Amino acid sequence: MLLVLVRAFEDVLFYNPYLVFFENDYLYIDSPRREVAKLIFFTSLRYLINTLLSLAIIYCAFQD
Repeated sequence: MLLVLVRAFEDVLFYNPYLVFFENDYLYIDSPRREVAKLIFFTSLRYLINTLLSLAIIYCAFQD
């Protein structure tokens, strides 16, 4: 459930200018302005959160 919440609120929680860009007619408009360091930080944070939640699920499912 927590992984679904991370996915559902990713546009609010994380900086990613490409979310809106690819929802629109991206073939005919320029690539959005982006802050590379901020984009890398928030992408890494999202992957870290997903990894920790996945490991917690695996731990709970297979603990003795």
